[in-house]
Amino acid sequence: MQKWLLYYFGFLLSALAGQAATQIAGNDPRISVMGRAEWDGQALQMGFPGVTLRFIYRGPAPAIKLCAATEDCYFNLACNGWEPVVIHLNLGINTIVPPSGVAPESGWLIELVRRTESFQGTAAFAGLELPEGCEILPPPPLPPRKLLIIGDSPATGEYIDRQPPEYIRTARSFNAPRSYGMLLGRWLNAQVHIVGYGGQGFDP
Repeated sequence: MQKWLLYYFGFLLSALAGQAATQIAGNDPRISVMGRAEWDGQALQMGFPGVTLRFIYRGPAPAIKLCAATEDCYFNLACNGWEPVVIHLNLGINTIVPPSGVAPESGWLIELVRRTESFQGTAAFAGLELPEGCEILPPPPLPPRKLLIIGDSPATGEYIDRQPPEYIRTARSFNAPRSYGMLLGRWLNAQVHIVGYGGQGFDP
């Protein structure tokens, strides 16, 4: 993790503190986290693919604060179980605003899943910025069963979204949510923690 990024987040959070909107830190208990991530005191650092953030809100949409160490960081963003959209982060600080408007009684369930790998650049979640009238509800419970997936590219969903006729080899074609471990987790109603790195692996 580059040292500049830590200073960058310190500046970001200091600036946000002076604004009127309510700030929620990346380790707030109202945001559930599945996968291998680390809270460094300023942001939730994500290196491995498949790290999943979930939260529920009602009212005006909160702003999701993310930071990318490279231009190869991609996420899937889904709302209330709808087909996810692909989010491509810019280098540095990114602000993403999910749908707003009248929510179901249960609220809007947002799921943000890291698609890409460590060697494509770490990403960090600095929390939420809540406009007036936005309410964050208790997060959905995580399944008690847990799966640990260890491996290289097959475990991480590397190039799983390459489509004919182009077969483009870019970071966008990495999609950890479609990897075998994440699919197995959904079938078994289990949490999934991926510890994988394309091209590295290990010998049994």
